[in-house]
Amino acid sequence: MSAPRSKTVAFVSAVYPYPADNGKKVVISGFLRFLIDSVGAENITYVGLGTFDRSMAVPFRTVTIPLDGATRRLGSVALHALMLRRKSLQEALLFSPRAQRRLRPCIEGIDPDIVIMDTIRIAQFFEKVISKTPRRRW
Repeated sequence: MSAPRSKTVAFVSAVYPYPADNGKKVVISGFLRFLIDSVGAENITYVGLGTFDRSMAVPFRTVTIPLDGATRRLGSVALHALMLRRKSLQEALLFSPRAQRRLRPCIEGIDPDIVIMDTIRIAQFFEKVISKTPRRRW
């Protein structure tokens, strides 16, 4: 009888946790230490939205999804937050159709058992797919 397979985790964030030099990064890096101890670094993929200085080595796999340019994202703020009032300013500033088109297939390719989103701003990218993946925990 084979040993049970470890859970795989995708952690999605717009903040790279290292160096842990502010409150949010301290919390995220602590949570990642917990995950490393729980499921093993080889079972974690950190999916970052935007660009990051990744000069610090990490024990887990990282993937970067670029965001749309500043002009397009400011247009999103004007449309979604100010005119339509469907998103908060923070959600609208992060929202990027380009990132959404890349993020969903990225998660499908990783095929994690668990997807952790660091904020509601990240959850907006997955609103339409959560109900379509009942075996995955979000």
